Amino acid sequence: MSFTSKYFDKVSGSGNAVKLAQFFFARTKTCNTGELDAIKELRKKTGAPLMDIKKALTATGYNVKTALVELRKCGLAANRKKAGREATEGLVGVKISECNRFAAAVEINTETDFVSRSDIFQNLVRKVLAAVEMASVPKITRKSAGSVIELSPSDLETLPVNDNEHVGEALATAAMSLRENICLRKACVLFKDNITNGSKPADEVIGIYVHGSINHGLGRQAALVKLKGGNASTTSVAVANKVAMHVVAARPYFLEPSSVPLEVLDRELSLMRSQLADQGKPTKLFEKILDGRMAKFYEETCLVKQKFVLNDKKTVAEWLEGADGSLGSLHVSAFVRINPDEVVVARLPDLD
Repeated sequence: MSFTSKYFDKVSGSGNAVKLAQFFFARTKTCNTGELDAIKELRKKTGAPLMDIKKALTATGYNVKTALVELRKCGLAANRKKAGREATEGLVGVKISECNRFAAAVEINTETDFVSRSDIFQNLVRKVLAAVEMASVPKITRKSAGSVIELSPSDLETLPVNDNEHVGEALATAAMSLRENICLRKACVLFKDNITNGSKPADEVIGIYVHGSINHGLGRQAALVKLKGGNASTTSVAVANKVAMHVVAARPYFLEPSSVPLEVLDRELSLMRSQLADQGKPTKLFEKILDGRMAKFYEETCLVKQKFVLNDKKTVAEWLEGADGSLGSLHVSAFVRINPDEVVVARLPDLD
């Protein structure tokens, strides 16, 4: 191993930006205190490679603010080049707002599990989640009551992270440092009902669950669930969190049979009729057989009809009826599920 390799192995940990800068400039025989300070600042802000920092600073006359803009441009360009590379790893971040009136979930993907566990990537997810929360607070109105707002990547990129940075810029900075394709996938915000002029919806509670957690509020899969009929007590929050865990595990697509879209029902019935015909079943028995198969379809895809993962002798709806006797019957009014291969949003029909 060369001296250079040994030296970089020794000082490449966090907090050694100055040592790295000193080594770099010692090798190139150009070093002064102002340059080192500029490198230290940019290294701390971006985590970018020293060669990129040197190039940006040289091009901008060692103006840190302008160099940061140049580095972000480089990050955006580099990320565009990597856009065709598959990004199947990543993290989901979830959070209940400080005002306790909505919950947000954000998914960001990258290429490798190693990068998704890095501090830089985790901080990126937290930044985007905070941006979604800030953007959602002004939407707490009658119009947003009971709704689920879905944000696309283009929506997310324009959200401010702070006074000097947008999500798109934060993404570029992270991509420049991590050297992988980083993709904003989606964000969802689940609001409580009855939000009017500061009144508190006392009969609702939002629960969250993160599966494969690697840090607080960060994991591989997640769910948000809204229950009605309870309040914000510890007991009802715990119940909502358990239902959210069920949503991640059982992967429902709909809330209840009445919320299944007509086009989905037509498609399933058409497929079932074709299967019965191919199996040579008597036509007069079709309706009876179809009733049984549709009941099975609802049990597999509708949350309230599924067997509860923590008590398979009861459906989710039956378990909720007795989950918190002191508060009366509880029922689910909406959920958001984020798994690696899909994002599902479900709510009662009258909330659309």
